[in-house]
Amino acid sequence: MRTVVLVLFALCALLAFVYTEEQAQEVAPALRADVNQADAQQAGELKVDVQQADAQQAEEQKVDTLTAEELSIQNAISESVRNRRQNFKSLSPAEQQKIRQAKAVTKKLLPPRNKLIAINGQLIPATTVKKNVKTIVKVEKVNKQAATNAKKSKKLEKKAQEQQKKVTNLKNRIEKLKSSNSKSKKTQRKIKHLNKKLRKANKKLRKCQKAQKKAAKKVASQKKFLINNTSVAQLQLTIKKNVVEYKKKTHALVKNMNKQVKVASKKPTNANIIVAKKSVKEVLKHARNTAEIKRLLSKAEGNIKKLVKKAYRSEGKFMKKNVKKALKTLKKAAKKHKKAVKKNKKAKRQCKCQK
Repeated sequence: MRTVVLVLFALCALLAFVYTEEQAQEVAPALRADVNQADAQQAGELKVDVQQADAQQAEEQKVDTLTAEELSIQNAISESVRNRRQNFKSLSPAEQQKIRQAKAVTKKLLPPRNKLIAINGQLIPATTVKKNVKTIVKVEKVNKQAATNAKKSKKLEKKAQEQQKKVTNLKNRIEKLKSSNSKSKKTQRKIKHLNKKLRKANKKLRKCQKAQKKAAKKVASQKKFLINNTSVAQLQLTIKKNVVEYKKKTHALVKNMNKQVKVASKKPTNANIIVAKKSVKEVLKHARNTAEIKRLLSKAEGNIKKLVKKAYRSEGKFMKKNVKKALKTLKKAAKKHKKAVKKNKKAKRQCKCQK
């Protein structure tokens, strides 16, 4: 029995060994193929890496060359700037000043970017209107200060006059006592006492005169700030009038322009076209006077019919925008005027209450 079991076990082992060997023979070529594929892949990847590295190096070199070119350009520019500065420094001081003055003049001559507002037939930048509002507020402050300083100076003047009277009285009394030629101890004591008083009075007088001079100087310096010595209310009225006039005129001109252009577009007769052209020109003159508009007009003047089309399509809308902007600035200015007027009224009421 034992021998049978051992024999069966040996047979099983033999069969297993044979089976494994057959399988190994079958798998070996597949494994070899896999290994070959892996080797090929690795080789390909290495080649790609090498190519990429070469390309990167080439790009870096290119970048370096570009930056070198840029640097050379920058150096050339800086050299030209240095040369210009050296040339300027080599000039005489009078010539240098001439160049500086010319630059300053050109800066001043350049038209401002903000819109020009037509007030009483004159084209004035919008900023000047705002500046006028600021000056009104300034003038109000200066007026208040000037009033207080004037009062102070008047008070000090009165004080100085009173002190002067005291001094003259004391001097007269001393002269009277001296003229009496009395050598009594009483009179001598009186004279001594009055002399002391005189010294003190003279000191006070000098102080009063100094203070009065200071106050007068302040009043004189503040007069410079007042615009042509005009009152605040007058200035406000003039600007308010200008604003109202400008608003009325612009509204009327824009209305007229729209009307005439519509008429000309419906009935394009020669007379209608000329009227429309004139209305557009009036608005352009009134609202803004820039090179751009002049160019548009000069181009369109040749052919009147084209001008009407341009006026209705582009120029009309373009000018409407400008007029609206100009009116906005004026509205803001008007608001500031109102505030200034209110402040002025308040100040006047307070003055009345104090009186």
